[in-house]
Amino acid sequence: LQLLFYGTEMQNVSLQSKNSRIRVLSKAKNIASSFSIFYVKIPSDFVGNIAFELAKGAKIQAITYEIKPLIKSTLIINSADVMYLIMPDRFANGNETNNNTIGFEDTVNRNLPKGRHGGDLKGISDKFEYLNELGISALWINPLIENNQPIESYHGYAATDFYAVDERFGSNAEYQELAKKCLQNNVKLVMDVVYNHCGSNHPFYKHMISPNWFHLYDTFYKTNYRGAAMVDIYASQKDKSTMSNGWFDKHMPDINQQDGDCRHYFIQNTLWWIAYAQLSGVRIDTYPYPDLDFMNELVKAIKVNFANVFVFGETWEHGEPLQAYFAKNNIANSHNSHLDGVTDFQLYFAINKAFKEDFGWTEGLSRLYYVFAKDYLYANPNHLVTFADNHDLDRIFGVLENDLNKLKMTLGFLLTSRGIPCIYYGTELLMNDRGDHGLLRRDMPGGWLGDTVDVFKAKGRTSQQQEIFEFIKTLNNYRTSNSALFVDGKRIQFIPEKGTYVYFIENTDKVLGVFLNQNKKATTIETTRFEELKLDNVGLNVLTKTVQPWQNQIEIQAEGILIIEFKK
Repeated sequence: LQLLFYGTEMQNVSLQSKNSRIRVLSKAKNIASSFSIFYVKIPSDFVGNIAFELAKGAKIQAITYEIKPLIKSTLIINSADVMYLIMPDRFANGNETNNNTIGFEDTVNRNLPKGRHGGDLKGISDKFEYLNELGISALWINPLIENNQPIESYHGYAATDFYAVDERFGSNAEYQELAKKCLQNNVKLVMDVVYNHCGSNHPFYKHMISPNWFHLYDTFYKTNYRGAAMVDIYASQKDKSTMSNGWFDKHMPDINQQDGDCRHYFIQNTLWWIAYAQLSGVRIDTYPYPDLDFMNELVKAIKVNFANVFVFGETWEHGEPLQAYFAKNNIANSHNSHLDGVTDFQLYFAINKAFKEDFGWTEGLSRLYYVFAKDYLYANPNHLVTFADNHDLDRIFGVLENDLNKLKMTLGFLLTSRGIPCIYYGTELLMNDRGDHGLLRRDMPGGWLGDTVDVFKAKGRTSQQQEIFEFIKTLNNYRTSNSALFVDGKRIQFIPEKGTYVYFIENTDKVLGVFLNQNKKATTIETTRFEELKLDNVGLNVLTKTVQPWQNQIEIQAEGILIIEFKK
């Protein structure tokens, strides 16, 4: 166990255990006077309080440290799940008393798109019935830990305390209560973590725990954001170093994970949060940017202690081979990643073009076919986390120019495809913002006292919002209630032709057929093409829950999707 002390007169302090079973092994060197780091040996079966004495000369401070029993989540994320992504500051404000907290610089002002708006953990907890109604089975929340930065602290990606929930979101205890509510409702909780950087107000940086913990420069030295440099066999060392060691932003100092004490700190921190909140998943922000050896060491440590926790990395890169490099893959001489999965930006890029451009050999729906045709690169394509938009990207409904039919095709495809689909909050309510980050993270109407519209209740939604809400709910419930089909089913896709794209999933019990038509008129498909599947002459329309005849020809409505379940 690494124990880190922060305060005054930390230089030349010593630590003594008052328990004979607990041994203080060593003290870290080259640490600033405001900090002390000790390594302590604790028997694996020890549970209870440990009495320590921190001493400096004649001054002694008694410290009690508690080791709690380890309880692991029994909920395991798989490809039958549907994630729901929430930016907590923008979802719902359940506790107005924590909006503006003493000692925190950035205060609540809902008139500022990039300001704090007051959403919190209680707001999420209060709206849990809404999440259950939508049928989501996994909840990914953008970072909740303290971000005591002067501006734009709402997004959570500039930490100032890695062990504390930001007080404006609530408390560690409230996060633990939300975790319990997730377990009680069979919803798998995913924590969003950042290792590449922290906030410039973090004591580690502000009081410089050690120059070895950061990549420091005389002037601002920005990363080139080019993950390809880490893969490119021709890349210059300068480009690689700039990618890994440059700062993500001026207020985000780049952390040096090659320092042993620093590595230990972040690994221990991650294991602590997994145990504290009984997490089912961990999402690693900007995965290609930190030291990749550290990334492997971290994930291995997670797997040794929590084998069933699903760990996936954000890989905002271009091209399937580059993305696959950072995942478990079938590529020789690659990163040898230990991640379970990565974010599938290649499918995102395809989705954002496929449903709005004309059909062609490689355009339109053909883009989706070609992404899946490259799945041979991955050890397990079903572990890719798929999405049509997220907190950093234009809202998909806006990209589709507010076309409801195209949105249904997009979401129908996403929720029946391989991988683990993720719905960004507000997609089910037709949020359509593009461009500015503050607007992409718009407040959920009804989440704040005084809101004139409450979309958390059906009567507060427009007819179109309710239509899409029910559409997503139907497919969410179908996916999670047919886990064997989506986890173990065999996928078969047919080459797109004449503006249509067809794929199937089959197992020993049933076959699911998905038929997409991007033509502006109804299109008939000859079913003899699918004879190898030996389908019955009748199926179930999953969206309408009506009988669906299966004859020599089948018609798909203009810019439409047809989803049919066949029994075997």
